[in-house]
Amino acid sequence: MWTAVGFTLRRLKVYLSSIYMLHLLLFQFCVLNLLVVLAPGLARRIMLRLGVKSTMALNPLFRFEDWAPSFTTARFLLAVLRGCWSCFGDSAFVGFRAPDTPLITMKGDKTSVHQFIRGNRPLILSFGSCT
Repeated sequence: MWTAVGFTLRRLKVYLSSIYMLHLLLFQFCVLNLLVVLAPGLARRIMLRLGVKSTMALNPLFRFEDWAPSFTTARFLLAVLRGCWSCFGDSAFVGFRAPDTPLITMKGDKTSVHQFIRGNRPLILSFGSCT
């Protein structure tokens, strides 16, 4: 019984932190758009700091004007929200079934983690970067 209660509490924590992150994202987006209009210099400094965190500002081939304005577009916001929503509340817990996270194959087909599970065989996921 305590295992089920612990699992429920951990799931609740994951959902609450996901909701918090979505609110933080919306707040940051609104403030950044407001600053672009009211204080462009400050908005530029903030976006440069965000660019350093994402390593965009460290690449000499990318100018600020090439990548920074995308942070304030509705398209950017929708892409980030879509990504957050697709895995909302997904988290793995020891001893419980892995979340059925949506995946896109190398061919562009949509699938999910559970599509690769075969019987009682373990499924090993390896994460990496193509960049």
